[in-house]
Parts: sequence; structure tokens; C-alpha cells
Amino acid sequence: MSSPASFHDCGPAQPETDDGENADADMPSRMMRVKVLYTFDDQNKTNCLARLPNPLRVPVVALDESTQIGVVELKTCIEAIVSASPELIAKLEHDYTVYAYDYSEYETPLVGQGMLSRVLASASPTPNAPASESRTMITGRVCKNIMGLFSNGVKETLEVKLKLVPV
Repeated sequence: MSSPASFHDCGPAQPETDDGENADADMPSRMMRVKVLYTFDDQNKTNCLARLPNPLRVPVVALDESTQIGVVELKTCIEAIVSASPELIAKLEHDYTVYAYDYSEYETPLVGQGMLSRVLASASPTPNAPASESRTMITGRVCKNIMGLFSNGVKETLEVKLKLVPV
């Protein structure tokens, strides 16, 4: 399996951290763009990309001297995917199992996150929606934001990878 690193510079990220507010005071966080790479076809041959419209403050940690990972809420990534690919929810009779690549584990395994419909229901503003109390976090790789380098913008991107399997 080829690594997306051949297409993106996901090498060592900038070591500096922002001194802004953190969700966890012990974990440094930085402002960065978030992009979600995903597949949803039967053979997982079509690679898609969704970008969050605004940068987020992402908690980050170094795995080793060349790799940093961050975490973001699963529902935030799913909302970006549904916005970019509305055909996923246009057909109400179809659902998908959601898998997230876990960059914090050896060999980056796929971790089951449940059904797409359930994740979307947990993002609902309805107070008694399923799992409305939980915040499922998933990992991504910290990469250079090439476009940000050209425009003096946000210089890092969190790259999250999801696999949606039709059921």
C-alpha cells in the first residue's frame, strides 16, 4: 500500500506552539487547516477530499522526531464529507460503516466508528439524539499546508483519512 506522503509533505512539522486556550492544558495546540481524505465506493478506488472551510485549533503530539499527530472530532469530519458529497445521504435507504485510520497506532490500522447515520444523528441539535453527550475524537497527521505557504496563511494541515463502506 503506497503512502500518501509521496504526494504531500507530511514530514516534520513546525515545533512552535500557540499559547492560546487549549481544551487540555497539558497538550499544546495549534491553528491549522483540516482536510479529510475519504472513500465511499464499493472497491474503495475513488479517493475524495473534503476541506473544512475554517482553520481549527488542533491538539498535537509528537510520535517521534519526524511525525506529529493531532486530533479532531469525528462529527466535524463527517459534516465536511456530507457537505462535499451530499449524495451520501440523499438516498435514505443506504448507510455506511465509518472507519478512521488511527495514526497513533503501529501500521495505522482502521478503527470502526459505527454507522454514518448514527454519527450524523449525534451531530443533531436535538437534545436526546443518540450519543449527543459524546465527543468521538480521531487522529490525523500534521502536514505542511502548501497553499498557506504561498499566501502567508495557516502553515499546517491536519490530514485525516476515513473509509466509508456501504452496508
